[in-house]
Amino acid sequence: MKTITIAEDNFDIEGFIDKILKFLKKVNKRYGDDNGATRIHIFNPDEDDFWEEPINYLKKTKKDFLLDIKQGHTLFFPFTTTPYAYENEGDPASLESADGLEINGRYTCGSAAGFLWGDDEDDMDTFLDVADHVGFIVSMIKSKYIIKSGIFFTGEIEKIEYFTNEKKYDLFSKPMEKFIKSFIKK
Repeated sequence: MKTITIAEDNFDIEGFIDKILKFLKKVNKRYGDDNGATRIHIFNPDEDDFWEEPINYLKKTKKDFLLDIKQGHTLFFPFTTTPYAYENEGDPASLESADGLEINGRYTCGSAAGFLWGDDEDDMDTFLDVADHVGFIVSMIKSKYIIKSGIFFTGEIEKIEYFTNEKKYDLFSKPMEKFIKSFIKK
């Protein structure tokens, strides 16, 4: 998904946040509250170690998240679940997404367990670890929302990165862009 810049008045940010929160609550109900994929993270993209503890979204309202963004914080909102619920190598796997659709790939237990959607198991650009997840990086500059796509990586170094190769992330980019556009006011 290419960066989307939207004037504050033209984007239903509360509807967007509400939809993400409903998705997170549904996923937590199914997989348990300890599932790392179901967290909203706040971070500083100008620092190397730029993410902070996940936000306890159960104690915050959509207005609280909106205020965080307006106060200059950058937030990561998950679009997909993690692939951690699978067990057997090669099993078909799907990630639930906030738009209600599933993104299909396969489960791998190779050098690391996770979700694979490419053909090359050594190509980490087409692999999500068992607790990685794809989502939206949302900030505000001069009354405009800046929305980018990225991945929250877990493991030895937890970090959030912007999509580096749009073509490889088409599987996620197209549904994410469609999801965002559904909140743009006409």
